[in-house]
Amino acid sequence: MLIKPKKTKYTIVQKGKLKTFVSLRTSKINKFKNHGDYFLYSCETGFLIDKHLEAGKKSIKNFLGKKGLLWINVFPSKPVTRKPVGVRIGKGKGSVSSWIIPVFAGKILFELKNVSFIQAKNAFFLIQKKLPLLTRISLKKQPLYLFYN
Repeated sequence: MLIKPKKTKYTIVQKGKLKTFVSLRTSKINKFKNHGDYFLYSCETGFLIDKHLEAGKKSIKNFLGKKGLLWINVFPSKPVTRKPVGVRIGKGKGSVSSWIIPVFAGKILFELKNVSFIQAKNAFFLIQKKLPLLTRISLKKQPLYLFYN
């Protein structure tokens, strides 16, 4: 079952724009309390669909089984509308087809706890293949780097 909000104030919203550059000082890395020991965080700005989260969650649960705790730190809160095929232009905005997540660089997407580093690394590699954004794996005590050197 895909993730979506139960209730929203406005069902249809405008798409909006994302900042292309986010500095480490203003990023959301240092502002939230972290639960896990290992993180998967984004290195670039973009959108994630609810299907990406569901696929990542499913693959990591399949890989780890009952071991470890998984936290998903993002939630799809922005609706995307689409008109049906064969409908002419005009007559208002289409109905909601999916939900997306605006993600900035440095945002922690997934967290893992109670697993070894090798297991966490292999589990996050499975998720990285399914995500459209460039992501990195980090430890709790390691500083996060947004860009490759």
